[in-house]
Amino acid sequence: MKAKPPPHMHRKVVIFNSQRWTARQRVEERVVDEAVPGVEVASAGERLAPELRPKGRGGPRRAMAGIKSTVYTQVIAALRGDADAGMMTMGGRSKGHVYVP
Repeated sequence: MKAKPPPHMHRKVVIFNSQRWTARQRVEERVVDEAVPGVEVASAGERLAPELRPKGRGGPRRAMAGIKSTVYTQVIAALRGDADAGMMTMGGRSKGHVYVP
């Protein structure tokens, strides 16, 4: 998701947390560039990565790699199919926790 959703989405999301959008709606609102089925995520990411490569250069960007790999250890392990990824599921929620909508 891009850093800033369109202003008209802020009220429903940030203030009230009252709406969820489908992938198609997010594409229409230009919050994301593209939405693909789960089995196509890796190939779509590889296809889109070259246009983002120039943004990933320079000192501050290099520092973020280490920070993000530490913060998102479970996510990275789950995406790699690591059996020791912990209790995190691909839905992003930990087992045994109750989430209120």
